[in-house]
Amino acid sequence: MAANTHHKSHNQRSSEDYMKKLTAVWLMAMAMIAAGHAATFFVAPNGDDANPGSLAKPFASPAYARDAIRAAKLHGDKGPFAVELRGGVYALNETILLTPEDSGTAEAPVIWRAHAQENAVISGGRVIGGFRESTENGLRRWSVELPNFKNGTQPFRQLFVSTTEQAFERRYRPMLGMKRVDAVTESPRREGARHRAAQRDFYFAPGDFQAWENLSDVEVVVLHVWSSSRLRVQQVDTRKNIVTFTGRPTFAVDQDGLQPYFIENVKEELKSPGQWYLDRPSGVLTYLPCAGETLTNTRIVAPRLVNVMVCQSAAHIEFHGLTFSHNEAPLPHDGYGGSQGQADLPAAIELNGARNCALVRCEVSRVGSYGIGMGAGSHSNRVIGCRLFDLGGGGVKIGDLRMTASADYPVLPTGNRIENCAISDGGLMYFSANAIWGGFSRGTVLRHNQIWNFPYSGIALGWSWNDTPTGCASNRIEYNSISNVIALLADGASIYTLGRQPGTVIRGNVVRDTVRSPFAKHDWQLGLYLDEGSAGMLVENNFVFNVGTHGFNSNGGAQNVVRNNIFGPVHGKLEPFIRFHKKSYTRANVFTRNLCYLDSTNLTDAAWDKTLCDCRSNLYWNCAGLPLLFQTNSFTEWQAGGQDAGSLNADPLFEDPAHGDFRLKKSSPAFALGFEPFDYTVAGLEPEFRGVAAAVKIAAPPCYAMKLPGPRPFTGFAIEFDDVAVSRLPRGFTCNGGRPEATFQVADGIGKNGHHALAATTTRKAAKPFYPYVTYRIPENLDHGTVRFACDVRQKADAPAFLDIGFRDYSKRGNPSKEFTSLPGVTFALDGTIKSASGVLAKAALGTWTHVEISFPLTGDNRTASIAVTMADGSRKQVSAPMAAAFKALSSLGFFCNDSADGACYFDNLKLEYKP
Repeated sequence: MAANTHHKSHNQRSSEDYMKKLTAVWLMAMAMIAAGHAATFFVAPNGDDANPGSLAKPFASPAYARDAIRAAKLHGDKGPFAVELRGGVYALNETILLTPEDSGTAEAPVIWRAHAQENAVISGGRVIGGFRESTENGLRRWSVELPNFKNGTQPFRQLFVSTTEQAFERRYRPMLGMKRVDAVTESPRREGARHRAAQRDFYFAPGDFQAWENLSDVEVVVLHVWSSSRLRVQQVDTRKNIVTFTGRPTFAVDQDGLQPYFIENVKEELKSPGQWYLDRPSGVLTYLPCAGETLTNTRIVAPRLVNVMVCQSAAHIEFHGLTFSHNEAPLPHDGYGGSQGQADLPAAIELNGARNCALVRCEVSRVGSYGIGMGAGSHSNRVIGCRLFDLGGGGVKIGDLRMTASADYPVLPTGNRIENCAISDGGLMYFSANAIWGGFSRGTVLRHNQIWNFPYSGIALGWSWNDTPTGCASNRIEYNSISNVIALLADGASIYTLGRQPGTVIRGNVVRDTVRSPFAKHDWQLGLYLDEGSAGMLVENNFVFNVGTHGFNSNGGAQNVVRNNIFGPVHGKLEPFIRFHKKSYTRANVFTRNLCYLDSTNLTDAAWDKTLCDCRSNLYWNCAGLPLLFQTNSFTEWQAGGQDAGSLNADPLFEDPAHGDFRLKKSSPAFALGFEPFDYTVAGLEPEFRGVAAAVKIAAPPCYAMKLPGPRPFTGFAIEFDDVAVSRLPRGFTCNGGRPEATFQVADGIGKNGHHALAATTTRKAAKPFYPYVTYRIPENLDHGTVRFACDVRQKADAPAFLDIGFRDYSKRGNPSKEFTSLPGVTFALDGTIKSASGVLAKAALGTWTHVEISFPLTGDNRTASIAVTMADGSRKQVSAPMAAAFKALSSLGFFCNDSADGACYFDNLKLEYKP
């Protein structure tokens, strides 16, 4: 027998201690019941867990009340049970965990409620005291040493401050920005789609980063098109102007252009009242107090728990009138780059596998992640009349990113409801989080909610980017009022869907008043957006007004019926007002009895075939008096092509659209089309819940007030191919006419220095005679100044390839009828002959390096280009070539081969200099 077998295990001792505790709690519970008390246990901040849990002698901790109910059940009491919390703040040491043993029944649910409408706050934070005040540079500073955080414990990243009798307000760490990614390096990228080609570093503009103290605690927040990343800094190279991170973001930093970013938590930038900084090496927390804040009237809370409460597989538990606050969303070592919707964030309250649980008129506020999460296996749960605000992430999420598209009951969440909730001011730290996010779910009901002030989408439902059937179905998004969302990012919507969802209904919603973010490249802040494979839905009786780009957008949708909606003006005047984008599976959409009221000209993105979208009995009216075009067709031509039978181009006769009254006059021609009037004023909170949306004070992230600098002027590039990975193209170059790895790629052992160079491989009878070619697109058309270009070229000795090096103007300023205008360049024939516009320059010996130089002015009269070649033996030939008058701007540099031979040529030491 082993020597230590007579010792009880830790688990055994813990179990025995727990049973003793439950027995003691049960004895107190029985004493209460025997004395005539109902099975209601009371908790108060000034209580004592040695008390019996009565109103006169309450417990101190919510967890002890939970254990009292467990004890009563264990000894045969069937309840019903309730927990009442007196007003005050309950700072938890650990998450409240409710499991099946804490469940109630359908007839007798366990109720957790605030006592007599008192304000009971269940907090995942801790109050920090012991501050000392000093003055530095004319600013008051409060400092306290927190030894637990000295180079060790995961630091808190939020701080909440309250003065006497006032609600807590969020305070922010120092921030620098807004800034722009200056360029991308040649570092390895993540494999996959272009927008996911993320890397661990980028170039910054000179001076944007410094070798700050505590560099590893600095966070860089990158705004991608529809998401954001929080990256930890690993190192800063102020000589090369490269910042390197501990991990990659989810998306590329040159997705749809070079991304904006700001820098957070820089110790040296702690300069303004309301800012704070936790110095981890010393463990000192410093806060710069605001006016009116004193050491005696101010409370400061820092989060410490990721979850305030978790219901794990529990059932029939209800929460009434409680407030949940102050949770943390720790930043992983490799940073955070969550995908669209950022639904992998935790939630302050998590219902995982919970059934028939409810939060009624509760508040979830001042949290670092999502407010409420309903995970896999959650069924028939309700969130009713709740107020969610001051959210680091989103409001409510339903589903789990780890679920597969084929998930079904009981894993697939079903029958969950979110009704009459006011959800605002979210995404304060994680900007892509949604007010309500639903992945794969069935029978979800989202109705009569009021949503406003989010940096990304309001309601997002679905998690499949194609038409493949999933368990997602029969969801209802009805009578919600959504405004001022997508305020920081783009390519989102007030209501956004993904994937096939047969039986889903989007009805009676009012979505309006989105404002283009100054940091977004385009106006894609939409109202209703059926994205990527959205199919099988009914969209009716919605009012869309004053949104970003499209009145309605279906990107690859199928079998959707869009009817009886009012689509009002949009900000993005150049985009089509209605969009049905075709994909391979797109078919059988119906667009009927809709009122399209716009002040831009283009109605459609294409001449839709009726099998894609059947339009009929719609009314179109340009309220600005502009021509009405369907791509390039007039309304008459559009109808002659087979679309919009019975439709009208006529004033709908709204009562007073200039002042927001979109009721129809009795004489409206819309009635003749079968349009059925609907009361759009009923969207949002129902009358008995309208008080839920009472105004609250929110400290918005400072990044909203930042100004985005213009792009740094283009000055050219110099490419050291030894920095470029083998089989890759240099950043900024695009290959056409073949796969990059087969036609243009960096290879080793072929460079002028014996190492890396760019190789072009050609084959006979390519798909087009000018294939392959590679181009570098100038970030902006250069229309003044001087350009100087140089490179080294070598044709393969035994198998040369044809090459043409040229410059193009795609601006169409000189000749709008031509796609581009060319500038004189140089060509290398298969025998090594080098030509320019003025004739033969020289003949290079195959297999040797030739240095090419081309320079030209972009302004002036009688412009000429200077072209020079230097051969391997040192001989040099230079000529001048006249430039076409139509060449007004430089748009791109290209290296063009052809299909005349199976051969190869090589490039090294590429350099382009631009001087304005």
